[in-house]
Amino acid sequence: MFIRYPELKYIVLFSGLLTPFVYAAESDVTGADAEEEVSNIIIVTAQKREQDIKDVPISMSVLTSDILDKSGAQSLLEMQKIVPNFSFDSVNGFDNISVRGVGGGGRNIGFDPRAGLYIDGVYIGQAAALSAPLFDMERVEVLRGPQGHLFGRNTVSGAVSLVTKDPSESFAGFVKVVAGSENNREIHAGVEGSLSDTITAKVSTAFQTRDGFVKNIFDDSDLDDVKRKVIRSKIIYAPSDILAIDFSFDYAKTDFKSLVGEPVSQNHPALGPLLTPFISEPPRSVNFNQTPGSFHDLGGASITVDYELSGGNIVTAISGYRTSEQARSNDTDYSPIDLISIDYTDESKQFSQELRIASPGDQDTRYVVGLYYLTDEAKTERIANASAALIGVPGYNENNDSAVDTTSTALFAAIDIDLSESLTLNLGMRYTDETKDLNYRLVNSFGLEPIGAFGLIHEPGYVDSRNESHFKPTVGFTYAINDDLNVYTKYATGFKSGGFNVDFLGEAAFSEIEFDTEDVESYEFGIKGRTAKGVVNYDLAIFQSIYTDFQILQFVEVAPSVFLPVLRNAAEVETTGLEASTSVYVTNDFRIGANVGILDAEFTSFPNGNALGQDLAGNELPNAPKLTGAITMDYYYPMDSLGGGVDFYFEYSFRDKSFADAENLPKRELGERNLVTARITFTPDDDSWSVSIWGNNLFNDTYIDIAGTDFLATDFVRYGAPRTVGIDLTFNFE
Repeated sequence: MFIRYPELKYIVLFSGLLTPFVYAAESDVTGADAEEEVSNIIIVTAQKREQDIKDVPISMSVLTSDILDKSGAQSLLEMQKIVPNFSFDSVNGFDNISVRGVGGGGRNIGFDPRAGLYIDGVYIGQAAALSAPLFDMERVEVLRGPQGHLFGRNTVSGAVSLVTKDPSESFAGFVKVVAGSENNREIHAGVEGSLSDTITAKVSTAFQTRDGFVKNIFDDSDLDDVKRKVIRSKIIYAPSDILAIDFSFDYAKTDFKSLVGEPVSQNHPALGPLLTPFISEPPRSVNFNQTPGSFHDLGGASITVDYELSGGNIVTAISGYRTSEQARSNDTDYSPIDLISIDYTDESKQFSQELRIASPGDQDTRYVVGLYYLTDEAKTERIANASAALIGVPGYNENNDSAVDTTSTALFAAIDIDLSESLTLNLGMRYTDETKDLNYRLVNSFGLEPIGAFGLIHEPGYVDSRNESHFKPTVGFTYAINDDLNVYTKYATGFKSGGFNVDFLGEAAFSEIEFDTEDVESYEFGIKGRTAKGVVNYDLAIFQSIYTDFQILQFVEVAPSVFLPVLRNAAEVETTGLEASTSVYVTNDFRIGANVGILDAEFTSFPNGNALGQDLAGNELPNAPKLTGAITMDYYYPMDSLGGGVDFYFEYSFRDKSFADAENLPKRELGERNLVTARITFTPDDDSWSVSIWGNNLFNDTYIDIAGTDFLATDFVRYGAPRTVGIDLTFNFE
């Protein structure tokens, strides 16, 4: 099949890089509609004001609600297919975003993610929030590179901004039902409209259940299933033209029988012969006597006030409260033998307040200046249950009951100064003061010192605190070649705050439980443009980022074939590459899109990077494929005889091979993936209903999504989702 041909990735590359400039040179060539102007303008709020995307000096991808629906992207996991240099992975069961090859964080409550996630301007801190459903979104903005001067905190690699839909003034609603593979069943519904002359409101909800892709032969149950529900509401009160108050609420609950992975080899010298017979064969089957699972409970509310002062300055205040809870369990011996299992529960309560003022967008000097405040109270309880067969005593467990409280205060500003009609100076800065307080407790059920192979410390109550302050500037220039083409260059800095390794620790790891700040310097050059009639949008960005005191989490062998997490500032990292994308309207009814990301992300220094004490300089960063890309085609064909039309959507995405670990071991290689999505939708002219037939991973590409080694030296992998197909039926009313 053609998707197996490796040459196709170069088609993605050349279509992403060359097509825009071919069309830019021949901007009058617009297919059958040469005299018409195409509406191909994307408005974003990446710089805290509404702007045409071509005027924003940031490498970014924007996915509208229409693209999310057609691509079948219900979470960041599915969204990664069509965003270059962006990955959503799992590290030992914990979700992780990587932008330009740099990710990590989220393994425990003391290790913040490197890429920030925001919903309607409110920062979502803990890793549990990365599972948030992409439901009822207006758009998703993916910003690459350090974004700290305008976005909350710790955005050293990038930021993902979720923008939800506003209610309309006209009464309207919809109901959508979905049926698909593995008994996938979904119901989506929403209603919106005016409650008075000054109040508009909406509420929407969705439910999903799906059987699992993995068979547990121990009890003939399905694992890797889905149970999800989400509700989202918004009320906008606009008593005048100069004041608007937005009340938003959302809640999502997901419950998966998700597994960290399927065992593929067992390397423990004593337990290997006992556990090896239960190695997974064939793929997507396991033999666990305990059911693994993952439970996420996410919610939040925010109030956003926009007030226009005389002279056009707009004051914005955003108050946000977020809660998250994730509970995970894993059969850590990966077998039907009762040896060891682990239960994790992480909780977070977060409050943030942002106050900013933005000047009018038509001045020669434009600015956004603001204050930011955040508190995050996070706690964890992690229990490792070991049987008498492993430890020699019954009822033994290790209990990690710890907390980290964070307070962050910041002053930020972004200033654009027009030096001439074409040249603009772009300045940004952020001063941050942050404090983290730790209460760490790790005890076992008998109050004993470290026992046997576990090698864990016994700490009934360790208290610590750290404070850090940083000033991080950004400077750049934007040059308008003409009204439709801009070039920009910038130098950006950022930091990822230090913290504490709140995990199951051995003596060596506990001696360096605190880790220090990580810094980044980034250089970027970009081109953004659109042909005169709006037929083609295109952009290209070239970048280099240098990370110092890079925080790295590794599972280190603390006893023969026993692995525990160590977190330290151990490395220097450099990433270079480019992103390019284009959107071409061949006709008003036929659009072709293409994007490509090329990446070289490696350790430039990593002394004592493995158990042999080797320097891993030159190794690739984990989950950093050298090439990612996608091609999409969307064609609408009117069918007057049926009183409507058919929309054909096709998507091909490619991701190059990468490694799941810093050592770049062959057994940790994640193979390339070639995924095809297609959707056919019929909609009548009155738009009162629609029906879609769709398929994801149509050619059933089998690929390893995750690879790692767990506590008892079990090598495991997890496979990506197989082919799924289904049908949607949507009813609209007004």
